[in-house]
Amino acid sequence: MRTRAAKTCHVIRPGTQVKDVIIKPDAPNTLLLDKHADYIAAYGSKKDDYEYTLSEYLRMSGIYWGLTIYCCTGFLSITGQLHQVNADLLGWWLCERQLPSGGLNGRPEKLPDVCYSWWVLASLKIIGRIHWIDKAKLRSFILACQDEETGGFADRPGDMHVENNCIL
Repeated sequence: MRTRAAKTCHVIRPGTQVKDVIIKPDAPNTLLLDKHADYIAAYGSKKDDYEYTLSEYLRMSGIYWGLTIYCCTGFLSITGQLHQVNADLLGWWLCERQLPSGGLNGRPEKLPDVCYSWWVLASLKIIGRIHWIDKAKLRSFILACQDEETGGFADRPGDMHVENNCIL
């Protein structure tokens, strides 16, 4: 059976319940940029918040810091709120992710890899501090991660090829 609503087609199998949500009429119809930017900028200042406690647990368990920073700086940049970031302090921390091999890790005490290198490099670009790393060493690291037999990239030199790294 097919139903049609607002140019969306849903295929419903007999006996399958359609799960959805109800959007209230007074729900926001524009992006609340300032509120979202304030929320991200204030992160960590409210130590009793559920989000802080949960993310602290995840951080201690090995959350991907480099990815989180990339998402947050990207959002703040897109929304015109990047001025809320101390770019020098963040840039320093991000540059500390470059290891002697040239690759970047996502947090202290982790190995470098191609994905972290992308996230950290992109974050440095967003905050205008990409010139703070050794680009030649990073380039050598990334090139050494190539799979010479089948193409694509591994996380780090000598590792197995990872399918989603092919898009780099």
